[in-house]
Amino acid sequence: MKKIVHDPSRCYSCRTCELACSWHTHRVFSPALSKIQVARDNRSGISVWSIDDSGCDLCRTEAEPLCVRYCSYEALTVGEAK
Repeated sequence: MKKIVHDPSRCYSCRTCELACSWHTHRVFSPALSKIQVARDNRSGISVWSIDDSGCDLCRTEAEPLCVRYCSYEALTVGEAK
């Protein structure tokens, strides 16, 4: 089974993935409606990322998940669930 995989060392917490996800699911740009949630720990500089796997359909109507396509830092990929 496939899922979205996040590489925190490449993520700059720009939150573009949140916007892409909310656009796919609700046709609005609203991070609050996204299945992905991103935050940045200001002390460590590490991004904290979570995804609601039960609500993610990997953008089945698209050639690839929009969050992966529009991640400028290539922090997101599609991989095998473990």
